[in-house]
Amino acid sequence: MENEDLFYGEKEPEKKDAPQRNDQYGGYPPYGNYSQPPKKTGDGLGIASLVTGIISICCCLCPYIGVFCAIAGIITAVLARKQGNNDAIPIIGLVTSITGLIINLFLIIYMVYIMMNPSLYRELMEEYNRILESMEDAGYFLRLFRK
Repeated sequence: MENEDLFYGEKEPEKKDAPQRNDQYGGYPPYGNYSQPPKKTGDGLGIASLVTGIISICCCLCPYIGVFCAIAGIITAVLARKQGNNDAIPIIGLVTSITGLIINLFLIIYMVYIMMNPSLYRELMEEYNRILESMEDAGYFLRLFRK
């Protein structure tokens, strides 16, 4: 600055050391030591827990398979949460797995109860046969299941 640019009584500003020129970065000083954001772990386990939870609900007609899928879903959801994955996917996987486990265990208990009471089983089969007989237009496929 020249003295003409200064107002009356104003002192000339002190010159500070400019940052060293580094031609590699286009004259600007290099950036600080920034690191990559931490990689999220447990994403695969969270998705696996969601998939096995959905399968356990869908396998209600095969409750033994559904129980194993539900247990696998609960285990993978807990492992995903322990690895630091706090997203919604492992939580939803845990909820679907627990729901599938409850449904499948209820169906297993119901099947065991029916098998332990032969009179109840006989009544259910008679009702099933009455329903098949009442369906006149059911076709050949449904008649295959009659006794």
